[in-house]
Amino acid sequence: MEKLLVMILGMSIGIVATNAAEGDPKPKPNTPPAVVRKLPESLQKYDTNGNGKLDKEEVAVLQKERQEEALKKYDKDGNGQLDDAEKKVLSEDRRKERDEMIKKRQAEVDKMEKEREKK
Repeated sequence: MEKLLVMILGMSIGIVATNAAEGDPKPKPNTPPAVVRKLPESLQKYDTNGNGKLDKEEVAVLQKERQEEALKKYDKDGNGQLDDAEKKVLSEDRRKERDEMIKKRQAEVDKMEKEREKK
């Protein structure tokens, strides 16, 4: 059961890390300042060395915090572990979050394509 929880949390962290990886913390020469991307604000607190990336140790802290949050939110019987029903709710919530993120990203892509077609 714990392996499933770790897998689910790992997948959600993977989504977060993927979002963070969209921006290159080391911009190419002559990149205008407006184009330089940073880690999303939600991840900046984990970047303890300030390099603009999440290294293994920083990701481990993020994972541990996410696991603790999941237990607080989904462990309804308070036994410190998620049973099958609690894991199912967690999984459904994560799926909804992922689907919402995908819709948001698709809307952004559609908007960019429309703007490009106007030119």
